[in-house]
Amino acid sequence: MLMQQKKQIMDLNSQKWFIFVSCLILLACSPGNKNNMGSTPDNSFVDKNHNSIDSLLNRISNDTIALFNYLSLAQSTRDCYAEMKTYRQLGLYYLNSYTYLKAIQYHIYYLNTAEEYSDPIREIEALNTLAYDYKAICMLGESSEYYFKALSLLNKLPKNNNKEILSEKAKTLNGLGNIYLRINQPDDALLFLQKSLQIERQNNSILGQAKNLADIGSSFESRMEYDSAYQYFDRALKLYIETNSVSGMSSCFERIGNLYMLQGKYESASVYIESAYNSLRHTSDKLNWLNSCISFGNICIRKGDYLKAETFLHKGLKISDELKLPNYLEKASMLLSELYKQQGNNAAALEAYEKGVSYAKAFRSGRDINRIMTHRLAYEKKSNETEEILLATQLENIGKNKTKATHLTLSIFIALTGFIIILVQLFQIKKQKVEAYPCQEKIKSDFYANIAHKLKTPVTIITGLTQRLINNLDTNDLHKNSINLDILVRQSQDLLSLIDSMLPETNMQKRIKSDITTCENGYSLTTHNTVTYSKEPENNIEKCCISKENPTVLIVENDKDMTSYLFSILQENYCIVTVDNGRGAAQKAAETMPNIIISNITMPGMNGYDLCREIKNSDTIAHIPVILLSACDSKEDRIKGFRCGADAFLSKPVFEEELLAVINQLLDARKLMWSKYALTAINTGKGIEHNIVKKNTAVEFLKQITNLIYKEIDNTQNIIEIISDKICLSSSQLNRKIKAATGMTTSNYILKVRLNKAAQLLSRSQKPIGEIAMNCGFNDFAYFSRSFKKEFGMTPTSFQRLPHSIN
Repeated sequence: MLMQQKKQIMDLNSQKWFIFVSCLILLACSPGNKNNMGSTPDNSFVDKNHNSIDSLLNRISNDTIALFNYLSLAQSTRDCYAEMKTYRQLGLYYLNSYTYLKAIQYHIYYLNTAEEYSDPIREIEALNTLAYDYKAICMLGESSEYYFKALSLLNKLPKNNNKEILSEKAKTLNGLGNIYLRINQPDDALLFLQKSLQIERQNNSILGQAKNLADIGSSFESRMEYDSAYQYFDRALKLYIETNSVSGMSSCFERIGNLYMLQGKYESASVYIESAYNSLRHTSDKLNWLNSCISFGNICIRKGDYLKAETFLHKGLKISDELKLPNYLEKASMLLSELYKQQGNNAAALEAYEKGVSYAKAFRSGRDINRIMTHRLAYEKKSNETEEILLATQLENIGKNKTKATHLTLSIFIALTGFIIILVQLFQIKKQKVEAYPCQEKIKSDFYANIAHKLKTPVTIITGLTQRLINNLDTNDLHKNSINLDILVRQSQDLLSLIDSMLPETNMQKRIKSDITTCENGYSLTTHNTVTYSKEPENNIEKCCISKENPTVLIVENDKDMTSYLFSILQENYCIVTVDNGRGAAQKAAETMPNIIISNITMPGMNGYDLCREIKNSDTIAHIPVILLSACDSKEDRIKGFRCGADAFLSKPVFEEELLAVINQLLDARKLMWSKYALTAINTGKGIEHNIVKKNTAVEFLKQITNLIYKEIDNTQNIIEIISDKICLSSSQLNRKIKAATGMTTSNYILKVRLNKAAQLLSRSQKPIGEIAMNCGFNDFAYFSRSFKKEFGMTPTSFQRLPHSIN
């Protein structure tokens, strides 16, 4: 056993000698005091040396012998940085040992050395450390003085995102917030703490954020805003859990417990405070343990457990006396006085109270509010003076710079004037050469664009009709084939005329007098056909319908042959309505209520884009799908068409199979939505909505109709006319729009709504069926019974007897 102890002592001495030799090597390599050096060392070397010193001090931070030896070496070699950091480490050692006076002594040495070394960051760090030391022993006046000094130095530093500077500023603001919190000024405390929290977030310091959140919670607790306080305590606790900080978690437990205690929730408070106490019981964090110990005694008093309360309060008194903390002595003594008073021991209560008062005098003398306010005013006055000096300097510099700028501007102005004169002359010469170029390019571009548009229309018709003639070779429909051939001849002549218009000028003069007509809005190609026809094409029929059951298609096209081509494609399966301009198309659509609209884009008066926009902005016809046809196939034209509300965009030449496929797809999609629209509108009274059809204009229209039906549901005479008047539509327009949206006539839709209303009433009440039928607008009970059975598959009597859940 003796040999083992000797071996341990030898190992310890060898470690100390190793540390001592390391110190010598570091000091020998260190640059020393900057005032004693002939030249400034390289910054990277200095930073590396400082990091080595910091690393060594961290290793010997708990060995005071090694620290004092290293301090002696630093002083002998006049290494200010090593000396300064050693003083700091010694102060922290005594602070963690709760020897506050020695901690203050060495931190004052640290501050003096930092001032001598002219290191503002270390000086701020020393001021913050000293302020914390004084705050720990409740000397709040001295603490605030050092914090405000640190804040003044921070304001003098240039603004940057240096993490070390931001960290020290956050500590300063947090310290001031804690001081104002202790003197019961939570509003001022919140100002400092919230600024500190913002900086810690910027610095991405989780522990710093947690500390500020907990202190902000205490500020709200002082303002008796308990809900806000709990939220901040809870956020701080989550961050402490994330960083696995036992002291932080225990501090939050203790604060939340005190919060519950203030609200009279003693059981919840006891759970949190006991958790805090047990977490710190075997740790070196005496201050947080002391808080939880005194709080535990307090909660035991509230719960009537006086024996346990006295035990914890005496423990708190003992530790407070060992650490010489008058604020904790006062708190524990006052709680003991309250305990003895509740037990009826008035003598002991008075004695404890007198001790608490004596501790309070020592404690409160250190937190003189006047001294704190004096330091704050001095800081603000100094800040204002600094700002005034800075402003005066800036104004002086502005005046000097303004004079220099005036002379420089004058010189530059003279030089620039001559240079500009030369440039203007050169520019005018160049402008004369270039001025005609954009005009020529625009003429050329517009010419080709118009040619492309004019070419694509006959190409579409020729291609489509040729294919139809090939497909109809086996048929003997000479009349129809004759019409198609007549259109092919005309379009071929148009195509030839367009080709002639692009020949050289000598040939163009023989065929046309003028190709390009200049107008206010630009340039347009004008062609003149010389071919005359013996008869008009047979497609000049405004409306043609083989069967009324077929869907209706409205064709808006100014080219009669293109209209004939589209008519020939669609006439077998669709009712066709044609309009030759965009201005009357919207009105025609409102009158006929077609199932789909096909419109050319390039038309006189109103183009296809404007027509599509007008249709989609109309409450009456917005539900009708629109297909746009264009000779242009660029991405921009397609995007423009879809932004105007087009459902499909086809470029010329238009192929028959493609057009029919698009029409069928749009109509099938519309039919698929009918049932969903109807279901949503009819179920409006039940509060049922489907996300698929939310905010759809057709659904909103049907909901409006359904609400009007509910309102007039007992009207058996003229309900259709009443609804038409309410929504400003004729009966026929109303019928067409409801059929387009649901596939049902107005009468059938009203019947369906009434039957659904009757089903709701039958499932929710035991009223007579005849009365329910009358309430839903049925005068004839037999008709009601037949209609109900057809809709729901059973009689009203059977339906009413079924078990239903009341929603």
